[in-house]
Amino acid sequence: MLKEGNHDARFPEDIRTDGLVQHGGRIAGSWNIPIFYGLNQLPLPGLWTNLTELGDGLILGVLLFPFIRKKPYVLSAFLIGIVVNTLVVQGLKSWLAVPRPAGILDPETIRILGPVLKARAFPSGHSATVFLAAAILSVSIRAAVLRGGIVALAFLVALSRAAVGAHWPLDILTGSLIGWAIGCAVAVLVQRRGWYPVHRTGVAWIGGIYVLAGVIALFAYSAKNPWTFLTHTLAPLVAWGWGTAQWIQLLKNSLPEGNQQTRPPV
Repeated sequence: MLKEGNHDARFPEDIRTDGLVQHGGRIAGSWNIPIFYGLNQLPLPGLWTNLTELGDGLILGVLLFPFIRKKPYVLSAFLIGIVVNTLVVQGLKSWLAVPRPAGILDPETIRILGPVLKARAFPSGHSATVFLAAAILSVSIRAAVLRGGIVALAFLVALSRAAVGAHWPLDILTGSLIGWAIGCAVAVLVQRRGWYPVHRTGVAWIGGIYVLAGVIALFAYSAKNPWTFLTHTLAPLVAWGWGTAQWIQLLKNSLPEGNQQTRPPV
């Protein structure tokens, strides 16, 4: 819960003037704090906790599983991209060691939805992951309206990281840019190089990876945020079932062995 009070109570003088510089987060600056407070007080907390689940790499991967039949390169690009994305983001987090809002601000002045995280803020991994997926889909989908909707949803997911009290605005912005850049690069590379399965062995392997991811997400991956049944359980369950059905149907079809088939245009 947030404390009611005047401006000075919510923006302590030492935090307001020195910002994150005083606390080791030199790359952030004090402008993050008032913007963070504004985003952190957005209404409808249940909406933001559900949206923030869509930045989880495991959940997001399961949601992409239904693309296995018509756009298998989306799955390949996401697998490659999530590895690169994780290495970059986690490397920066460990190297820069920027404290999170809960590690600096009075906990009674901010809203924390989910686990209380205090360290390794910069950049936001959830923002990077959702924009990684958004970039891959944007490269792969021709309809401008759908591309716009995907980017808009990714934007809201990224904002949710401040709404739940986990990240500074600069973490979100930087993570989003990192994810978008990696996603665009990987999507183009995968399509141009043909790094996606069209033969039986490849389809079996990549489908098996996503089936396993769904099993873990649904049965061995507890929700970290409250009120997230919709995006943590229901949506992944539907996507996993749909994707698994399409995967099995593909394996039943007369797919070629090895590299006998010319790859279809993307």
